[in-house]
Amino acid sequence: MKALSKFLKISIYIAISFSLAYLIDLYIVMTPYNQQIMSMYPLQVQLLIVCRMYTPFIAVLIILLIERRGILSRLKSYGLKLGRLRYIPIALSIPYIMYGIGILYSLLIGLPIQNPILYILSKFNIPKLLDLNTMLVLILAFSAIAGLSINAIAAIGEEIGWRGFLLDELY
Repeated sequence: MKALSKFLKISIYIAISFSLAYLIDLYIVMTPYNQQIMSMYPLQVQLLIVCRMYTPFIAVLIILLIERRGILSRLKSYGLKLGRLRYIPIALSIPYIMYGIGILYSLLIGLPIQNPILYILSKFNIPKLLDLNTMLVLILAFSAIAGLSINAIAAIGEEIGWRGFLLDELY
């Protein structure tokens, strides 16, 4: 099949990805006892949200199926590949560097520095089981692990759609 025009591809992409996402939103909102579902079944809601994150990927797949050319190679060019592993330490360090810059900035302008764990514990009535600084280090470490694993798996659908396909088409 002949290649679609950029305008048509972008239009199809937006229509499919938004329509599918809004259908998932509609299901969540229209489900009877929506508030009970949110509080009683957080895993089900989280799974629906992860599915929602794949709607841009599905839109890209549909466009590639319509065009019938190099589906796997095009998906790789949009970001469905392992990438350069040497950049992982840099990517992991950026949030911690930003956190350190925030602390340094607070010290320079004279703002008090508070451990955010204290706020979280008080907000959710969680008992303090460990030292606050130990808890902060553990949370930051587990956040890095989650970012490399489960969060990356959840986000890849949006990344391929928005940063891969759409950026390529708009450029």
